[in-house]
Amino acid sequence: MALLIHGIDVPKRRLSSISFVLPGGGTTLVEFLEYHRPSLGDPHSQNGETPAGQRIRRLREAIDHIVHRISTYPPANGAFHRLPAGRTLAEMIAGPPDILISYSPSNFTVYAASSSDGLSLTGRCFHGTHASGRRVESTIIHELAHLNGASDDPASLEAENVLLHCRMGDTFDRRNTG
Repeated sequence: MALLIHGIDVPKRRLSSISFVLPGGGTTLVEFLEYHRPSLGDPHSQNGETPAGQRIRRLREAIDHIVHRISTYPPANGAFHRLPAGRTLAEMIAGPPDILISYSPSNFTVYAASSSDGLSLTGRCFHGTHASGRRVESTIIHELAHLNGASDDPASLEAENVLLHCRMGDTFDRRNTG
């Protein structure tokens, strides 16, 4: 599988942070850091799960659903194939290259970002009223669309529109541009 969790599925790597322009102006910094496993003594949250354990569980569930359900869905593959890089979602997941999923715990401005190092989900993706397994899954799909050539222009909905073909229409948000 080409979707790998940084620090869990592969050893920690030093990756560059990126700064990008927000739709309304200004910039935000997204780090590409590793995830950490739960440690003894971590405070427990709902259902006796630590926040770190909950993030890893949500990531695993999202990756499993993308690999086994979304990447086998013809409309999803068609939407990805129509993007500038022309790869289907199934081809991207099969790799190469592997796609590293990193973490930016202190960014609560955007849900995620992507670069040549893979993609990075932010603290906002895992916290607050929007936090859910579906949010994690749709954010990964959105960022995979960028890795497949969808525009990163702050006014573009090209990556977000892919969700409409991936059984994720309920998570579509026209504010998730670029």
